[in-house]
Amino acid sequence: NGSGYGGAIDPEEHLSKLSKGRKPNELRSLAPMIKLPGIKWLAGGLPSPLNFPITSISFTLSSGQTVVIDDPKLISESQQYCLDSYGPTRLRHWVEKHVKQQHDPPNQEWAVCMTCGNSDAIDKVMELLLGPGDAVLVEEVNFIAASCYLATLPLKGIEVVGMTVSSRGLTADEVERSYLAAAAKGRAPKALYTIPTGQNPTGISIDLEEKRKIYRLAQKYNLIIIEDDAYYYLQFPAAQTCSEWALEDMPGLSKLGPSFLSMDTDCRVVRMDTASKFIGPGFRTGWLVGHKRFMERVAQHAMVSSQGVSSMSGIMIEKMLEAWGHEGFEQHIRVLQLNYCRRAELICRALEDHMGHEFAEWSSPTCGMFIYVKVKGLQDTRVLLDRCYKEVVAVAPGSFFSVTKGHSPCVRMAYSTATEEDIIEGVKRFARVVREFKASEAEC
Repeated sequence: NGSGYGGAIDPEEHLSKLSKGRKPNELRSLAPMIKLPGIKWLAGGLPSPLNFPITSISFTLSSGQTVVIDDPKLISESQQYCLDSYGPTRLRHWVEKHVKQQHDPPNQEWAVCMTCGNSDAIDKVMELLLGPGDAVLVEEVNFIAASCYLATLPLKGIEVVGMTVSSRGLTADEVERSYLAAAAKGRAPKALYTIPTGQNPTGISIDLEEKRKIYRLAQKYNLIIIEDDAYYYLQFPAAQTCSEWALEDMPGLSKLGPSFLSMDTDCRVVRMDTASKFIGPGFRTGWLVGHKRFMERVAQHAMVSSQGVSSMSGIMIEKMLEAWGHEGFEQHIRVLQLNYCRRAELICRALEDHMGHEFAEWSSPTCGMFIYVKVKGLQDTRVLLDRCYKEVVAVAPGSFFSVTKGHSPCVRMAYSTATEEDIIEGVKRFARVVREFKASEAEC
């Protein structure tokens, strides 16, 4: 109703009917007993540790450090079900300290629940908050897994309201316009889902002042902000100047921009983080931060779906972080940032050299793994795919990321995994595709 809802939220009014009705796994309630001295555990269906095949784990980090895990208790734990509903206990405690240090949420009602990465988290958070008859605000272009997932929500009776992402990222004006348009049709959105930093596919970040305005709108309309910050750790200086920078010039951990969580006085932010982008996606590990009641409901969901984070991944990451210490982790993040910074600069230079602003528009990235290129004079870049196939170059048409599956004149280029030579050659080949297509159109 727009009358203003500033102040601590009542989590119960935001939970979906399904989430409220989910019953706890009663067997799991006995899990704390397993730690009692002298316990005779005959309750649970845990596989026998005597049959676990691994007796030690050893791996070498890129820093040259070797990590050895040979404690029999840890080795057994790494191959067993995770008995903590909120995720591997020691790793979760590290995350709690990290969240306090990195974001220092002003409302103290928050808790942490581990996830299997942000794709897993999206499913759990949407089910936590939304049910038939509800609506959610989302960026109209979104990362492909989210876009495909969001496309299923209407089948559950949930309306997906797409918001335009401008050259400055998502704006408060667009949030309010979209909210009011949906509310006027009788479906006032309950939540706002956003990728605020290095947005996928556009690579754009929302600036601090715009975040503050969006947060005030969330208070005004009683929205939950779902902050999917997968690229948070991949921030770097403006790409066109990357060659001038060294490790000490990277933001590291201490100079990363403020998050929605860091301004969350009401506990109305549910934040998603993932180790996929700063350690590796194969670990399938991430975490959620939000109101402790929300996290309790997510943990209950995990116990009847994913069964929580892999115990093996949890222990390996825990020992990796322990080996690094804070300084080593900071150094790892800086190396990562410098790598992406230099790659971003390289692809920008290649676009300047081979595409030019005659044929395309783009913004220099300051975060993430992608650059979003608008091809001038095209309605939909899918028309270029056959020529791309012949030129042996792959780019992702912007329409692939649209939650409404509309046309797009853009393509997403990833500079994260290609070699330097392949980045340059790939841009050169795509420029040739565009020129030849435009020439053939002119002949017609």
